[in-house]
Amino acid sequence: MLILKTLKTALISFIILNVAFLAYSLFVIIHAQKQTQTIYNDLANPDIIRLQLEDLTDEQLKILITVEDPKYFTHNGIDFSTAGAGWTTITQGLVKLYYFEHFKPGFAKIKQSLIARFVLNEKASKNDQLKLFINKAYLGHIDGQRIEGFANASEFYFHKRFNQLNRDEYIAIIAMIIAPNDLDPIRHKQANYERSQRIKRLLDGHGKPNGWSDVWLEGCILI
Repeated sequence: MLILKTLKTALISFIILNVAFLAYSLFVIIHAQKQTQTIYNDLANPDIIRLQLEDLTDEQLKILITVEDPKYFTHNGIDFSTAGAGWTTITQGLVKLYYFEHFKPGFAKIKQSLIARFVLNEKASKNDQLKLFINKAYLGHIDGQRIEGFANASEFYFHKRFNQLNRDEYIAIIAMIIAPNDLDPIRHKQANYERSQRIKRLLDGHGKPNGWSDVWLEGCILI
C-alpha cells in the first residue's frame, strides 16, 4: 500500500509539473509573439540594416554558418546535438537580443529556447534572421560605444568598409562573436589571432570540434 501511495503521489506531482510547464510555455510564447513587431521594424530600418545578405560572398556566408551554427538552415531554432554548436544558435542569439533586457544563464535558457523554436523561427525566415544577425550581432565596445553588426565592426576595428575586408579580417570578426570583449582584434590581438587560426583549421578540414560543447574549437589545435 505504501508503495502504491508513493507512486500515486509521484504521478500526481509529475502531472502537476507538466501542466505548470505547459502553462508557462504558453505564456512565454504568447507574450513573445506580441514583441515580434520590433523585429519587422528593424528589418525595414536602413539605419540598422546596413548590410544585405547579398553583401556577403558565398565564402563569407559559409564561414559564418560553419563556425556559429553548422545546422542553421535545417534546425528549428535550437540545436543540442551538432559538434561545435554549443548552447546558442543564431536564432537563440537573436532571441537574447530582442526578447531579454538582461539575460542570465539558467532558467532563462528555457525561455530563450521556447521563443527561438515556437516564435522567432516560425515568424521570421532563415534569411531574415541572418540579415538581422549580421547587422545586430554584438561585437564589443570601443570608448564606451557599443558596436553592433559586421559593417560597424569593419569600420571600428579595421577602418574599412565591409566589402573591403580581406579573408583574415573577416575571420577576425567572426572569431569575436563568441566573446566580443575578450577577443577584439585591438585590445586582445593575440587571443583573436589564436581563435582565428583555429577557425581556419576548421574551414580547411584540419580539425573538428571535440563534441557539441566545443564552441572554442579546442579540437582544432594550433601547430
